[in-house]
Amino acid sequence: MKSDIVYVEKINGSNHDGSAWIGRCFYSKSGLSIYFDGKGFKREKNFSSNYYDLDTGEEYWISKVKKNGEDRHRFGKGNIQIDKNVIEEYLQIVKKEKLEKNKFSIVELN
Repeated sequence: MKSDIVYVEKINGSNHDGSAWIGRCFYSKSGLSIYFDGKGFKREKNFSSNYYDLDTGEEYWISKVKKNGEDRHRFGKGNIQIDKNVIEEYLQIVKKEKLEKNKFSIVELN
């Protein structure tokens, strides 16, 4: 099963400061569904979101992490929870030696 390190943000209205995570996702065989932190997401085309939770219908923005490390929307705010198991690989992607302490909280995702 193909996997990637992704940025996931729960859509919280239009203020771009919903809960956010960086961790490993797995793609379905067709590539239309994503599995992240024990949840299933289906692709959708919407103005503010691109996936929805298969169980709850809640909307999310899911994308590969950006090489410049600026994954949050420019008007968004809030801490990003990063899975401790992907930190080393994430730092290689963004070409940094350590995480910015004011930007991240280290967690363990499923």
